[in-house]
Amino acid sequence: DVGRRYVRLLSLSCVVLGLFLGPWIVGCREPESTEVVRPVRAMVVGDFSVLSKGSLPGRAEAATEVNLAFRVGGPLIARPIRVGQKVEKGELLAKIDPSDFEIELNSEKGALARAEAELAKMEAGARPEEIEQLKAAVASAKAAYERAQKDYERDSQLVASRTISQQDFDLTKQRVQQTEAELRQAEEALAIGLRGARKEDIAAKQAEIMTLSAAVAAAENNLKYCELRAPFSGTITAIYVENFETVQPQQPICRLVDIGHIDFVVDVPESALAVVPYAKELRCKFREIPDKVFPAKVTEIGIEPSPVTRTYPVKLTVDNSEGLIMPGMTGDLYGTVELPDEMAKQGFVVPESALLGDADGNSYVWIVDPEAQTVHKRKVEPRGIATGGIQIVGVQKGEIVVTAGVHVLREGQQVKLPSLESAESEKGDASVDEAEKSDSEPEKEPANSGNS
Repeated sequence: DVGRRYVRLLSLSCVVLGLFLGPWIVGCREPESTEVVRPVRAMVVGDFSVLSKGSLPGRAEAATEVNLAFRVGGPLIARPIRVGQKVEKGELLAKIDPSDFEIELNSEKGALARAEAELAKMEAGARPEEIEQLKAAVASAKAAYERAQKDYERDSQLVASRTISQQDFDLTKQRVQQTEAELRQAEEALAIGLRGARKEDIAAKQAEIMTLSAAVAAAENNLKYCELRAPFSGTITAIYVENFETVQPQQPICRLVDIGHIDFVVDVPESALAVVPYAKELRCKFREIPDKVFPAKVTEIGIEPSPVTRTYPVKLTVDNSEGLIMPGMTGDLYGTVELPDEMAKQGFVVPESALLGDADGNSYVWIVDPEAQTVHKRKVEPRGIATGGIQIVGVQKGEIVVTAGVHVLREGQQVKLPSLESAESEKGDASVDEAEKSDSEPEKEPANSGNS
């Protein structure tokens, strides 16, 4: 009995000891590390099959479309257009009552004519009969002055003998001064008449005429602006005002669209943007016109990608002289690509976001192993800026290069490529957003699960 009790007591002690020491022993085990799988965006180097083997969807837009408005305001007196009407260049679309602008123009013309007449008079000088009048005025002023002088001499003696008062003598003296001033004024007027106007007076009058000429030109323009005419041939697609309505300057009156030439806009992936200049035999097919093929020509290549799709807008012009294509129609772009032989030697174009550098000025890209889904850093040589990014040497056609999330990767790290995973296709957008966000967030180490 004693032996059994001892065995039971020993077993119970071991159980209790295990309960107390078990969590401590478990906590001291080395924590298991979890590998962080980074979602990244990537591109296939030199992949332009989207142009040479497939098609790109796009939409038609009017090459030229504009909302037309008056430069001046007033009540409409004519609006001979309707929606859907085709108009020719220079055709009248709307007209404002010109009465006030005609009055303003006549007033400015009158002021200009008066200033020009005054300038002509100043430049021609006084007429002969006016000179004679000025000479007569001088003679009259001189006679008055001489008479005042004689009165002054006589009154000087009389005031000394107290025959006249001092007040009368002061008046005589004042009359001498007045007649002297009038004589000088008459002589100066005669001199001006003989010499003509001063140069500075003529210059001032010429400046006044320039100002009035500008005012006349502005009034003529305002009168011309009372008529709204078509700047190009096209179709009226919208009218925003009613006839006899008072409109304000720059208020939209109608919308004019030229569908003779149509712009076809497609979104090109960043992997194919560099080969767009080498595209040949471009043609568009519209779903609404299945039996017609329209030749196209590239006119604009966008340099800023869409923040959502990471594609670049490319605009092409399409001849629509038959008027079959309407703005808003959707279609597909087809073509072929002929790359020059020296392009592979010059390098391939990758987005600027694919490059990362070190303190020594070296440039690298991350190459993805598609089977192992891991990345490996490779040194490359940038050759310069090109359409769609940076031209580099050091990668081969067909290799997969990471284009987003490059700053948080490490050698041999596993990555997730949303565009290459069929199972994750429905989550592609979320993975792409996470890849872009990871560029600005440092990688965090897994936290320990217990105390060591």
